[in-house]
Amino acid sequence: KFDIEIGQQQRCIQLKEYPIVSIAGLTDASLVLTEDDYLIYPETGQVCLDEFYFSKGLQSVEISYRAGYSPGCIPPKLAAACKEEVYRRFGGGDPGAGDISYEKIGDYAYRKSTYTDTAKWRTYGFSPRVRRILDYFRDSPI
Repeated sequence: KFDIEIGQQQRCIQLKEYPIVSIAGLTDASLVLTEDDYLIYPETGQVCLDEFYFSKGLQSVEISYRAGYSPGCIPPKLAAACKEEVYRRFGGGDPGAGDISYEKIGDYAYRKSTYTDTAKWRTYGFSPRVRRILDYFRDSPI
């Protein structure tokens, strides 16, 4: 559920989250609108009135909706970026990931500290390649 500020006459409102999956309810100045009163543009996140304008005023429009990707329809580039980032963070995507982390020969034992190797993402965030892909699917880049 969220309120939208409308300052001038508008037929369309831009929702923050998209793609739009479904709209559970839409009210304008306490008037409940039905599915016949508006059009949904899922990919752009817009809801437009068919024959009317939204009322002017602060928080005059209230909408309850579901948005986002379902597992079956995640864009391939976004899915690949997620897989790449998970591998980089948890699967040893760093160049030295295949090195031995523990070795014991007789009385001699060596243990490599892997904590700093696997926690680099906390300091540096997403890789530049993943960031570019994610920025494509955002309203504003990070």
